[in-house]
Amino acid sequence: MKLLVGASLSLLCLCTACAEAPDEQATQDYLERLVRSQIQYYVEQGEFTTRFDQLGVFPPEPSLHNYEISLREPQRLDFWAMPERSRTYGYIGTLGGGSAFAGLSALICQSQQPGVSQPPKVRLEKRQLICPTGYEEFSRLTQ
Repeated sequence: MKLLVGASLSLLCLCTACAEAPDEQATQDYLERLVRSQIQYYVEQGEFTTRFDQLGVFPPEPSLHNYEISLREPQRLDFWAMPERSRTYGYIGTLGGGSAFAGLSALICQSQQPGVSQPPKVRLEKRQLICPTGYEEFSRLTQ
């Protein structure tokens, strides 16, 4: 599935699972909307935000995940969906802009196993975002 964001941005869904539970699909859809909203906000304001109300996208209700956004540095934002149940997958992601990212880049990773443990952070190596061990790429965006 390819989603266009603006004229030159595309978000490519790389998840191979066809039969996701309804909450998993809602979480995946929400995280992609969150990334698109952050990009729009960044283009318009020149910075990222950690406030859902400024983005105009709110986590789905009810949900089996707790959502958080954290500004790691002015040009890098981390976000995650922490599962509340041990049978639910976790998601982590990073959105970054500026020279360290070769433009504007985002990566969303899904845990390979369900569980409620604290997720690691996405790594940046040679201007490339990489999922940590135990996570696989779900969605990637580059500008």
